[in-house]
Amino acid sequence: MARWDSERLAPLSGFGFVALVVAGNALFSPPGYGASNARLVAYVLEHHRRGLVAGILGGLALIAFLWLLGSLASALYAGGERRLAAIAFGGGLLALTVGALQTILLTGLAFRVVYDDPGAVKGLYDLRAAIGTLLAFPLAALAAATAIAVLRGRLLRPWYGWASAVTAVVTIVRGGALAHSGFYSPGGGYGVLAYIVVLVWVLATSVVLIMRPSQQASPAVQAAG
Repeated sequence: MARWDSERLAPLSGFGFVALVVAGNALFSPPGYGASNARLVAYVLEHHRRGLVAGILGGLALIAFLWLLGSLASALYAGGERRLAAIAFGGGLLALTVGALQTILLTGLAFRVVYDDPGAVKGLYDLRAAIGTLLAFPLAALAAATAIAVLRGRLLRPWYGWASAVTAVVTIVRGGALAHSGFYSPGGGYGVLAYIVVLVWVLATSVVLIMRPSQQASPAVQAAG
């Protein structure tokens, strides 16, 4: 029977990450990337305080993701997949860095840019769109390394390994979504799909880490014993 200690409860941070991201986006979500500078400026001015609060929620979400990432990498490492654990952790850290840059840009618009240099709002917002699209690549590395480790090392749950593989494919395809408009643009339908897939994968990661056996060794380690 699983012991509900701090080690087992740590993956709950994935639920916190999803809640914080969804709340932040609901609180402050400027118009699409095709919107004019005037429209974007009007939105940011009208929702100034919401933008600042959303930035704080984004910062907290980064901490929650880091906590989950540490739990996942530790589980892969303990299962004997050390190289893949390192790749997954590295991909996750790079994703965190890119996500932090996104958060900084969006919060900066609400904090001072919209007042000091309103003409630069659209340029910075479009830059955030490009950064958000490229965020897909480190996320794909994280999901792919996890999928290989889980399926090859028979760690965690098989369905989770396949779910990670699907997530890796969906996110790496998202990395090329740089069309100016339409379904395959940064704010298009595919971006929304990839966003939902990643959030569901994070929740699945939390669940399998919480429910895993307290002592899990790789098949090779078990055979040696």
